[in-house]
Amino acid sequence: MNPAAVIFDFDGTIADTEWPIYEAARIAHQHHGLALPVETWVKIVGSADNPSLEDRLRNELGRKPDPEAIEQAKILHAEAREKVPALPGVHDVIEAVKAAARRLSIASSSPMSWVEGQLKRLSLFNHFDTFSTRDQVDRGKPSPDLFLLAAAQLELDPADVIVIEDSKNGTIAAKAAGMTCIVVPNSITRHDVPSEADMVLDSLLHFPYAEFGLEAPT
Repeated sequence: MNPAAVIFDFDGTIADTEWPIYEAARIAHQHHGLALPVETWVKIVGSADNPSLEDRLRNELGRKPDPEAIEQAKILHAEAREKVPALPGVHDVIEAVKAAARRLSIASSSPMSWVEGQLKRLSLFNHFDTFSTRDQVDRGKPSPDLFLLAAAQLELDPADVIVIEDSKNGTIAAKAAGMTCIVVPNSITRHDVPSEADMVLDSLLHFPYAEFGLEAPT
C-alpha cells in the first residue's frame, strides 16, 4: 500500500501523555483508599467524553471526594505532562512522510487547544496539514467521526489513508472509517492490545517504511 496520507492519534501515540493522567488518577484513588489498576484504566484510553476524576471518585465513594486530593492530582498531571517527550520513532515517520510528499493529519479525542499546545511544545505542529479533534465532531472514538472528518479535510478516500494509533478505542474508530490501522501500544495500552489492528509494532522505530512506499530516514 502506498498511502496518500498518514493520520496520527496524539495522546499516547506521539507522546505518552496518557501515563501522567493515569498516575494522577491512581494517586487520587489511593488517597481515598481505592485501587485503580492499569488494567481497569486502559478500557477508557482513547475514548471520548469520560467522566472527570472528581465525578469518577464521587461515583465510587458515594460522596464528594477530598477537594485537596483532586487539586493535587491536577497539579501532578500538569507538571508531568509538560516534560513528556515525543515517543521513539515519531520524528522519523513524520520526516519520511513529508519527504515522500504525502499528507499528515491528527485525529484526537482531545480538544484542539490541548493538541495544538502539546504539538507546539514538541515543535511538531507545523508538520501537520489538518487537525481533527473532539471539539469538531458530535461523537468521539470509538465512533469513526474523527477519522472521517480527517479524510474529508484531506480530500482523500479513507482507503488511501493509514492511521497510527495506540488504543483499542482508536483502532475500532479507524477501522470503522475504512482505514488501515497500525497500533503502537504504550505503557498503558499494552495491557489491552487491539485484535482489530492491521499491524502491531513495539515501537515506531520498527515502522515498515518499504511496505508503505516510504524511505526510512538515514
